[in-house]
Amino acid sequence: MITENLRHPSALRASPIGALSSADIRSTLQPELSESHTQAAEALVKQAANILEQLTQATVPEFNGRGSLNFGWERSETFNAGAAKFGVGHDYLIQIAIGAPTTLLAMAHEIWAHGERAPSPRTLLEEDILDGHMRPGEITPKAYKVALDATCLLYFHELSHVLWNHCQLDWEGTPSTDRRALEYQADNHAALTFVSWKAGPANSGQATNWHAIAEDLVLAALLLSTALKGFSAPSDDYHFPTTRLFAFMGGGFRAIAELCTKRSEALPFPDIEAEQAFLFSPMLAFLELLRATALRRLAGTEAEIVADVEQMHTVTVPREQELDASMGSLWALLDKGVSGD
Repeated sequence: MITENLRHPSALRASPIGALSSADIRSTLQPELSESHTQAAEALVKQAANILEQLTQATVPEFNGRGSLNFGWERSETFNAGAAKFGVGHDYLIQIAIGAPTTLLAMAHEIWAHGERAPSPRTLLEEDILDGHMRPGEITPKAYKVALDATCLLYFHELSHVLWNHCQLDWEGTPSTDRRALEYQADNHAALTFVSWKAGPANSGQATNWHAIAEDLVLAALLLSTALKGFSAPSDDYHFPTTRLFAFMGGGFRAIAELCTKRSEALPFPDIEAEQAFLFSPMLAFLELLRATALRRLAGTEAEIVADVEQMHTVTVPREQELDASMGSLWALLDKGVSGD
């Protein structure tokens, strides 16, 4: 999403990568969190900071002196992220609140709780979890990993807003149908970048585990989409998580096919039937888990999902294709020497 508070340079509240201290992170956490939960949240933010610094530095050279890409953290407990162009040239900022990864961790812990749910002194509501409260119990490695992957996917989503010229738009003045189409486009390209990042350089003589990478993307996309739906309600800018998964996986499967071709590896998903067969099981398993939690409203009912999928195919995708043809990429804009004014 593109947040309005990033529209003006005076509102940019980012701090440089590496400037986050333990005190900064802990100041954004719910005070009643257990020490083990606090340590896990702090570790997650620090690990995400290291990864996102590397990703930003790897992207900067692609501007080739024609602009800049900056990343910073907002010291806030809320789930917030945004991308914006500032100044008169092609200078961009991606900003993520500390509360984004910590909230994703709270949500992942709620969904993938270890074993039997420990009795809670109070019943956690949806708004509690979205505010970063956590149920008692150990945070599993799976919950931690999915939250970290979802944080990286959120970064790639915001990067896609930059690279596909969405920051040139007056977001608040853009119709909801167009905003939804642009979010679809950002999801699609974010997944493509996520897969390329996960795959890394080709390993000579060793095949890439594409199924594992695809599963990482599925779970990260479902968790992130659930969070985005939760914080956009009752906005109609966002599809339900399982619907939005198709936008992410469209880019993910395309990236896998392209990389397999370049690496002369066999296609793990040779046709759309194989892709759908792969998606079916983890998607249904996630829905079942989500509907057993306090976040169940964000899953949508069967009727809501059917209507949402229909809207995606008949409205969102056609509009995304129209916008893609008219807007193009930032690299094409820079190659033409177009001013950032």
